[in-house]
Amino acid sequence: DVGPLVRAGFGGAEEFSAPAADGTGVMHGMIVRPYGFDASKRYPLVELIYGGMQSINVSHDSFAATGMGSAPIVAALTSAGIGVAVVDGPGTPGRGKRFQDVTYGVWPSGVIANHVHWLEAASKANPWMDLSRVGIYGHSWGGYLAEMAMVDAPAVYKVAVAHAAPADLVDHSTYIEPFLGLPNHNPLAYERGSVLHRVNSFEGPILIMPAPLDANAAFSPGMKLANALIDAKKDFDLFIAPSNSHRKIGRAHV
Repeated sequence: DVGPLVRAGFGGAEEFSAPAADGTGVMHGMIVRPYGFDASKRYPLVELIYGGMQSINVSHDSFAATGMGSAPIVAALTSAGIGVAVVDGPGTPGRGKRFQDVTYGVWPSGVIANHVHWLEAASKANPWMDLSRVGIYGHSWGGYLAEMAMVDAPAVYKVAVAHAAPADLVDHSTYIEPFLGLPNHNPLAYERGSVLHRVNSFEGPILIMPAPLDANAAFSPGMKLANALIDAKKDFDLFIAPSNSHRKIGRAHV
């Protein structure tokens, strides 16, 4: 019974599914409406993305969008009058080998295009979603894909936050080799997967949050991206929590 939540202003949540852009299956997603929701109005939207090949983030047994510990972010955004979307596109697990194999050897090629395709379908069914005001937030691989969203679909994603994120796949060989193969066997995929080579395409603002004690994504990729953006004369925001590891940093980032 969500009656008490609704009376308190909770806008509600729903699942939404749409065919993948490449016809490889159906993408499932979750939409959380803003507090004080009014269907006659249009609201900005933030997509929470992970998109890694080993994890799904859309819950199918409850109205939740809490993947990668993002529940406080969902609460903060919806309380501020912003809708939230989470979607698992092709390449993610739990849907069978064919669905996951779509991105084998080419990840993240096509990932952002599928997320955009889902957003466009969702906005047609939910006119309150204002696709002229879309941001994207990601942690870890999600942070990397938030960076990629800014170069793959700058017309859709206007602002990004990348927390504890990779920036160049070569820095993360132990994580990515099972999905791309060795760098010397698949150099094109590794080259295409580097954000560092594409910073000239950045248009909107981005907040980069590398963590000095991060043993997963490390601190150096964030500094490499910052240096590349400086060289390209691109403005960006940088936030560093000196004693932080790969985990979320609580209230400081919401």
